[in-house]
Formats: sequence, structure tokens, C-alpha cells
Amino acid sequence: MKKYILVVALATSFLGCKPAQRISPIEAVNKLGPNPHFIIDGQASDKSAMQTMEAEDVASLTTYFGKDATTRYGDKAKDGAVEIETKAFAKVKYQKVLKEASSDYNKRLEVEGSDDSFQYILNGKVLTDNYAGDLASITPDLLKEVKVVWGDELNSNFNANGKKAVVIIVASPPKNLYNGKEKFNQK
Repeated sequence: MKKYILVVALATSFLGCKPAQRISPIEAVNKLGPNPHFIIDGQASDKSAMQTMEAEDVASLTTYFGKDATTRYGDKAKDGAVEIETKAFAKVKYQKVLKEASSDYNKRLEVEGSDDSFQYILNGKVLTDNYAGDLASITPDLLKEVKVVWGDELNSNFNANGKKAVVIIVASPPKNLYNGKEKFNQK
């Protein structure tokens, strides 16, 4: 049990946790065998690399069990698989999807150099903390609309203190996202 303490800490310390099955993060960790396969930012890794990570750097954690794990990763995942995405990796993923969906987003990102001065709104919900994993879970087929507001419209329609752009996203929640309807502001 001691070897899973960090995984439990990760699974319970951030909002981006998304088990492949709709169970709580703690239940997901408890279903893993003694030697799960680890994948960090799309690359096979080992437990020692995961143990050096800081929980605040993690955007999402996905667990796979049984046939689902071995179908994805072969025999090395017979005890389950743990996919971890860092916030930096998740940011690259969601920016790619948003740039492909919106030329305005692409232009604002080029002008500003990063999205650090952007305010994201997902389905009417203002995103403030730990949102990289949720945005990275949006695939092009889930994305319905992206609207970017800046300049005069930003100042007159939004109270975006210190922000240079507001990115309004309308999307369906991924089916496997833990608490997806809540995170995507849907009942």
C-alpha cells in the first residue's frame, strides 16, 4: 500500500483526474495491481519518474484496468496503467485544438506569445485553477464553438481583471472524464 501513497496523493490533489471507468480517484488507485505501467506525457515511464513529480504540475491522471489496460499497452499493463499529463503537456494539447478551431485564437496567441493573460470560460463557467487537464480533454469532435474576445469588447462586456483576452468555449464533456458534467458546467 505504501507504494501507492503518491498516486493517491496525485489522484486526490487535483481536479483533472479522469479514470477511464466512472469511479472515484481513490477507487481507481485501489484497483491497480502491484506493478502498473506508467505513461507520463505520452511516453512510457517508470514509477521513479512519477515519484519525482510535484502534484501541482499534474493536469490529469487516467487509470486503466484489465483488458482495457492490456489492449492499450500490452502485457506490461497487466497490473493496470496510469497515464499522467503535466500541465505543460496539456497546455500544448488544448492550444493545438483551439488554434485549429479558431483563427482568432491562433492570432491572439501569436500576438500575446502565451495564454497566460487569457481568461478561459467553458460552457459559461469561468475557469480559474487546475483547468489544463479539462481543456486538454476536449477533442475536435467535442468542441462546438470557440469565441475570442479582446479590445473594446473585452472591456465593455467582461470583468476580466488584467486579462488581455477572454476565450469562450462551448464543448461537450468527454464520456470518461470523472465529474465531467460538473467540470463542463452541465447538469
